[in-house]
Amino acid sequence: MMKKKLLCCCILSLMPISMSTYSQDILTQSPTINTPVEIITAPIRIETAKDDVAIQLKSVKTQVEIINGLAETTLEMQLYNPNQRQLEGTLEFPLQEGQQITALALDINGEMRDAVPVPKAKGQQVFEAIERRNIDPALLEQTQGNNFKLRVYPIPAQGTRTVRIRYQETLSQNAQGKLYRLPLQFANTVSHYELTILGKGLEAAPQSQQLNFKPKTDNIYLAELKNPKFNQFKYIDVSIPAPKNAQIFTQHLNNSDYFYAEIPVVEFTQKRQLPQHIGILWDASLSAQQRDLQSELALLESYFQHVQNADIELTLLRQRASTPIRFKVQNGDWRELKKYLQNIVYDGATNLSDWKNNNTIQEYLLFSDALENYGTQTAPQLKAQQRLYSIQANANLLNHQTLRQLAEKNHGQYLHWSTPEEFKQAQYNLIHDRSRLLEVQGNGVSDLHIPSYFPENGIVRVFGRYTPLIGEQAQLQLKLQNGRQVQETRLAFKNASSSQQIAALWAKEKIAELLTQPTLNEQKIQALGQQFNIVTPNTSLIVLENISDYIQYDIQPPTSLKAEFDQAIQQKKESLQQKQQHALTESIQAYQEHQEWWETDFPKTKLKKPLFRRAESQNNAPVVEVAPVEPFVDSPPQPAPPAPEPATVTTESRAIAAADALEQHQVQQSQKVEEKRVTQNNITIEIQPWKDDAPYVARLEKASKQNAYQIYLDERAHHLNNPSFYLTVADLLQQKGLNQEAIQVVSNLAELNLENRHVLRLLGQQLMLFKQYNDAIAIYQKVLKMAEEEPQSWRDLALAYAENKQYDDAIRTLYHVVSHPWDGRFGGIHLIATDELNNLILKAPQSPAIKDIDPQLIRNLPVGIRVVLTWDSDNSDMDLWVIDPNNEKTFYSNPLSAQGGKISDDFTGGYGPEVFWLKQPMKGEYTIKAHYYGDHQQIVTGPTTAFVRLIHHWGTPQQSEHILRVKMTKDRLETDNDEAVLIGKFKVN
Repeated sequence: MMKKKLLCCCILSLMPISMSTYSQDILTQSPTINTPVEIITAPIRIETAKDDVAIQLKSVKTQVEIINGLAETTLEMQLYNPNQRQLEGTLEFPLQEGQQITALALDINGEMRDAVPVPKAKGQQVFEAIERRNIDPALLEQTQGNNFKLRVYPIPAQGTRTVRIRYQETLSQNAQGKLYRLPLQFANTVSHYELTILGKGLEAAPQSQQLNFKPKTDNIYLAELKNPKFNQFKYIDVSIPAPKNAQIFTQHLNNSDYFYAEIPVVEFTQKRQLPQHIGILWDASLSAQQRDLQSELALLESYFQHVQNADIELTLLRQRASTPIRFKVQNGDWRELKKYLQNIVYDGATNLSDWKNNNTIQEYLLFSDALENYGTQTAPQLKAQQRLYSIQANANLLNHQTLRQLAEKNHGQYLHWSTPEEFKQAQYNLIHDRSRLLEVQGNGVSDLHIPSYFPENGIVRVFGRYTPLIGEQAQLQLKLQNGRQVQETRLAFKNASSSQQIAALWAKEKIAELLTQPTLNEQKIQALGQQFNIVTPNTSLIVLENISDYIQYDIQPPTSLKAEFDQAIQQKKESLQQKQQHALTESIQAYQEHQEWWETDFPKTKLKKPLFRRAESQNNAPVVEVAPVEPFVDSPPQPAPPAPEPATVTTESRAIAAADALEQHQVQQSQKVEEKRVTQNNITIEIQPWKDDAPYVARLEKASKQNAYQIYLDERAHHLNNPSFYLTVADLLQQKGLNQEAIQVVSNLAELNLENRHVLRLLGQQLMLFKQYNDAIAIYQKVLKMAEEEPQSWRDLALAYAENKQYDDAIRTLYHVVSHPWDGRFGGIHLIATDELNNLILKAPQSPAIKDIDPQLIRNLPVGIRVVLTWDSDNSDMDLWVIDPNNEKTFYSNPLSAQGGKISDDFTGGYGPEVFWLKQPMKGEYTIKAHYYGDHQQIVTGPTTAFVRLIHHWGTPQQSEHILRVKMTKDRLETDNDEAVLIGKFKVN
């Protein structure tokens, strides 16, 4: 026997009222509601540069199959690229609550190829690796809530690609029956649109205001349209007669049996005792400015007319929760609170977890889309007697699952509407207690999952697995709380209908339950997504062109390629362990070479004649011929410190340890001498940073401290989706002492695009500058989940840990960069990470994480000047130039200067870092430039932003740094004849 116990709501001692009587209660007039499109037909969302036009939808074919209460929709979309170069197409869209994507296909060589499931991080890695080779991939991934992103490459110049997406759903129920809704957002905009809806097993013809269903055969009905014009409609509603009796659908798949049951129940409601101490949690983030404020205020109007008198505590939720603001409602008069809500400024990221629970509050009302993008995402725990209602009106993008779970686990309900009828129901549900499931159990059933504890128009839905019993039927038993009464319902598994959708729908509900603890259940969620071929927060769908790509990345191909794959995959020889050992060997070798450079003394005198002349290579990149320099070599380098001794100590090991300790002492003494040599000159930095010449910068610079934030708000509408705008404004506000406003402004970067790691990296870097290390760590942890295959994700997080003095985490994370094999486009990262790893060890020499590091890598190499260049765009090439007082330029073609300046390997594939080291800098002026060769990204993006960290006395107690940021706009690139952007200058005195 399987038993599912459900959380019981508070029971009030009032007589139950039938649901049909709600019109007798005082309800406000329904506001005008502009119904949004909440389905896959949302427009392509892509940032457009000056020289490119966004990818367009050219044609759409929609096929719908409805069988009783289940529907499957297939969309075939043709994407058109109007530009003169091939690009990646990106389509971002939401789905309605209960809908689930189960298939993706892309046209390859004239045929549609099905996608296969893949772990989300791996899917992104493989897509971008193959995209760099100009081969056909497609990737469909879930971002936040029920929101998805489709990436297709390549879409040829002035050409098209075809993609097909299939999704399933259980139909909601209203007074007219089962409801299927299809939005029509692009039916009037694409050049070609086709729609076919087929209803099977129906007792009567479906009803629709826009469609005419014709009988095809017994119980089968068909409606077809081509290029319809529905200017007056935003969606098509199809009403299907609802069966009067319970329904059970089953599916046998891979030796398991799954079921979905719809069970009619007698539902009662009762007017509840309303609270006198109410908390309102109001999402005031940037994305919330699109809210349907009119209908939310109308809901509150109705609510307060019933409450009459109450103390209100309003908390605004942005990247940080505001201090609670208190209001009073007297005799239903809430005008003061209403005026305040009407004048809220929407700004900052979304963090639903930063508020504090006030135990005196009886009931919280949460108004939010629940698309959290900031903070730790651990909501406060409420007391058993407290309630929480989650409320969302008419939003395109929202997280239904989070909102429902927050409410129902805290004795409340999830209220969501997009039509006047749904609004009236939300009004009613807010002031009434409803029937609620207490328990679901049965014989021969297991793994039961219930989408909601509350019946939907008299229907309870249950998903589960079952075992066909010999001699008896499987059976479900439900207990429903109706006021003081408990209603019991039994349902036997007879006359069940077979459906091919049930297993995937069961998996969706199980995943929804696991997502209440996403970190703990990460592997289970991923496994279910892959097993049932569905898109989840941890699983994506991918299409690859060649069988060799499936083999290389060890991704199970579609059935048509499986035989060839199975044969070839066994021939792979190189193991991951071998690759890791090779990476470690590479790091050791690179660091040994770096030590040889460090041990070399270079001349520090001013040269009297030119050191080099320029030549031009075939690709017009400057080539430098360096005059030979005779190095002066000091004594041989000291050996590296030994590995920590083992737990069991023998007499012999003690002798070895004593010798090692003496040797380590000699190394440390030598290190101190070198530190003195590095820091003996008094280095002062005179920064000449780049200045943004945008008009809004001049306005803000002239503004008083009191007016600066208001000027930002005035300018924001013109730069709403521009990351550089928020970065620059945040800097200017901080310079005026508006630190909290600066953090709020820059946190808007988390709102600009769902799960865009490039933008999130910018946010993380700026939070580091503002010393908001905990927030930066949370952002970098999110980036790491998105891009584990990029060493920069690990490095950024490690450096954030270090600034937060979490040295153990920092050392372990950075050592992963040192010891892990990376794609060839990240050449030189092992040396840079090893250098930074030793800098961490210097700060935390007693960290237990050091014992796991190969001792050949442990040696601090202090230098007088270290310059680090990073940038925010993938698939782009930027070079660090450092020009010294000899007028010698150290860069990728001249990696070692006469005075010993050294540049790291060239990063041509994006992000950086590129590093310049100079152990003992000579006196004079140095210039830092960045030569931006441009990008070869296949998506339309804005200008790249470069960060430069100028560190002096690196690896010593005197270490300090200056950080510069510059936007690599086209006009900036054309200011110098050498097409390099001036980052800044510094002097060594």
